[in-house]
Amino acid sequence: MDPRVRFVGVLDKDAKLIEGGMRKEVSPLLPADKDDLFYLRIISHLKELKDLASTLGDLGYGFIKMAKISFVYLSLKDSRTLLVSMEPDVDPSFIIPTIRNYMVE
Repeated sequence: MDPRVRFVGVLDKDAKLIEGGMRKEVSPLLPADKDDLFYLRIISHLKELKDLASTLGDLGYGFIKMAKISFVYLSLKDSRTLLVSMEPDVDPSFIIPTIRNYMVE
């Protein structure tokens, strides 16, 4: 995996982390007590976008770029969500195909 990837996790429909986590050599930017709220906001955002699918089409992925970090999230089967955090310089057009390649392996 690209060393600029900091976190890979799978969230369930209730925004609980069910698999994955932070790379061992990487320090989290958010305090641990904020993780659940962040996951809930990602799931809520994804649900809002899915509500527009009948008009705008299916969501391929979501990308959020902040000054210190970037996030990509994709819908998986069974109402699960893949969340990936990475360094802010990572181009989503590069990382999305890489993520999808890992998903089919």
